[in-house]
Amino acid sequence: MKVILTQQVPHVGEAFEIKDVADGFGRNFLLARGVAVLATPEELTKLEARKAQLAAKSELDKQTAQELKTKFAGFKLAMQADANDKGTLFAALTTKDIVKALTAEHGIKIKASSLTIKKPIKEVGPHEIAYDLGFGITGTFQLDITSRAS
Repeated sequence: MKVILTQQVPHVGEAFEIKDVADGFGRNFLLARGVAVLATPEELTKLEARKAQLAAKSELDKQTAQELKTKFAGFKLAMQADANDKGTLFAALTTKDIVKALTAEHGIKIKASSLTIKKPIKEVGPHEIAYDLGFGITGTFQLDITSRAS
């Protein structure tokens, strides 16, 4: 029985792969759980259309990541935070705080999971933030934290 996997199945294959499986395994496990569909001509054309759609989306995502990398070239983000007289922040800054500042001040939309902080940000001053946008596109930008006037 030929089936098209709709998602990754351990020890069987990846999503959108066409597999030849035993009739009982296909009918009682793969089809019953909804992780595969029969490889009919209609489903094969749907599969090709879905693959083309995913490839186009992936290419668009890669272009967006490249554009973000050019925006981050030489980029400096300035933030203000509450700190004591010695320059120690009252609360450590997280990647979520940085994402909020990027979106609010510069209109840059990025996931917090794409940013990496080497050590917790607990002091005013310059800090280096690393980012990974996927597709092998990585880099860093400068974060300058100043004390908010009370």
